[in-house]
Amino acid sequence: METILELLKSLNGNISSKEINDLRDAYEMSCEMYENEKHSTGEYLSTHVKEVIKMILPMHPDTKIIIIALLHHTKSPEDLRKIEKRFGKDVRKAVASLGVLENECKRNRSHSKCQLNKMLLALSEDVRVLIICLHDHAHILDNAHHLEQKDQIVVAREILEVFAPLCAKLGIYSLKYMLENKAFSILYPQEAEDIEKTFDAIQRKHGSLLSSAEISLSKTLKSEGIDCDISYRKKHSYSIFRKMHKKGITNMIDLYDLFGTRMLVDSVEDCYRALGILHRTYRPVLHRIKDYIGMPKPNGYRSLHTTLLGLSQQSSAVPIEVQIRTHEMNKEAEYGIAAHWNYEKKGSSEPLISKIWTSRMNRLHAMSNTCSMEEEDIHEEIADRIYVLTPKGDPIELRKDSTPLDFAFQIHSDIGLKFKMAKVNGVIAPIDHHLENGDIVEIMVRKNPSPSEQWISICRTKDARAKLRAFFQAKPNRKIGARK
Repeated sequence: METILELLKSLNGNISSKEINDLRDAYEMSCEMYENEKHSTGEYLSTHVKEVIKMILPMHPDTKIIIIALLHHTKSPEDLRKIEKRFGKDVRKAVASLGVLENECKRNRSHSKCQLNKMLLALSEDVRVLIICLHDHAHILDNAHHLEQKDQIVVAREILEVFAPLCAKLGIYSLKYMLENKAFSILYPQEAEDIEKTFDAIQRKHGSLLSSAEISLSKTLKSEGIDCDISYRKKHSYSIFRKMHKKGITNMIDLYDLFGTRMLVDSVEDCYRALGILHRTYRPVLHRIKDYIGMPKPNGYRSLHTTLLGLSQQSSAVPIEVQIRTHEMNKEAEYGIAAHWNYEKKGSSEPLISKIWTSRMNRLHAMSNTCSMEEEDIHEEIADRIYVLTPKGDPIELRKDSTPLDFAFQIHSDIGLKFKMAKVNGVIAPIDHHLENGDIVEIMVRKNPSPSEQWISICRTKDARAKLRAFFQAKPNRKIGARK
C-alpha cells in the first residue's frame, strides 16, 4: 500500500496528511473486510483492488475515488455501516452502488444493453462509481484467461456492447480503445488476427510512411513559427473491423483514417493557424474536415480533424488523418471527464469533475437510448429509479423514494401483506423510510396477513397500492384507504 500512496503523492502534490491517514484507514479496513476472499478471476480481492487503483492513478484522481476503489467489494450491512461512520454517507452510497452493479453483472447475464445502461446511470449519481466500474471490468478483461471460455465470451460481449461505448460517452478514449481491442480478440479471434496480418503487410508495402509524414509536418509548421509535438498512430483493430463492416469496404487501404498523426500545439489560435497552413501546403480530402473545437462532441471532446494527401513522398496517394489539438485537449481526449479532478477554486469542497458530471447527466441519459423510447422518457425513467439489494445480494429495481413496504411487495405479494418490520443496512427502519441506491433490505413477516389501510398512503409504487386495495376489496365491510 505504501507504493500506492507514494504514487498518489507523485501524481497529486496537494495531498494532505489527513488524506494520507484516510487512505491508510481505508486500506486497513479493506484488508480486514476481504481477508483471504478471492475475486471471480481467481486472484485475491486485495490484489484486485490494488490493480484497479493502479489503472486509475494516471488520471490524477482525488483521494475519495481511491478510498471507494479500495472498499468497492464490500458487501455486508455491518461493513457498510463502518464505512459510513468512518468516511461518510457519500462513500458508503458509492460502495453500495458498485456492489449492486457487481451483483447484477455476475448474476443476471440475460439483461439487455438498454437495461444495463439504465442501471449504470441510475446508480451513478457520483461519477466515481462509473469510473471504478469501468476500470474494474478492464482488469477483469486483463485476467479473462483465468475464466472459463463461456464466461470470457460473456464478459467480452458486455465490454463491446455496454462498457466501451460508455467510455466514449464519458470521453475516456484511452480506456475505450484498450477495452475494445482486448474484447475483440476474445470474441473474434480470427478476424482480429487477419486484420493484424493485413495491416503489417500494408506497413511493409508503404515503408516509413508515418515517420516520413511526421518529419514533413514538423518542418512545415516550424517554418511558420508554430511549435508542436507530433506523434503517429495506426487505427485500432476493432475500429477497423467496425468501419469496414459498416461501410462495406473489403480493402483495408481504402479507409481514409487507417493512418493518422496527432499534433499538439500551445493554443486554440495555433490549432486553426496550423490547419490553414496544412491546407495550403498539402492536398486536403473533401468532406474530411471536422471542427470539434468550435462544435465539441457531447462528451466534451475537442480537436480539429483533417485528412491530407501528399504528406509522404514515398506514398503520396495514401490519405493520412491529422488531428490538431492543444495539450489540455489531448489530456481531456485521453481521460475524458476524469481529466477534471482539480479543484475549481481554493477551499472548494468538491472537485470540478462533480460539477461537470452534474451538468452532463441529462445529456448522457438521452444518449443511453438503446431501446425505442423517447429521450424525455429515458431521462424520466432513469432519474426515477433506484436499485437496492436483498440480503442474498439480488438487485431489486424500485422507483425513487420507495419504502421497505414497496420492497416487500416487489419481492412477493405475500411478503408485503405479512410485513412486520424491515432492516435497512442492518438497522431497523420505519415503514415509511425512503430507500436509496445500494441499500440492503431485509423484511421480517408475520404468520398471517394483517395489513393496515394506512399502508396505501405509505406505498410509493402503484403495484403495491393495487395489491393492498385488492386485499381490502376482497374483505367484506372494509373501507379502502385514500390514495395519496
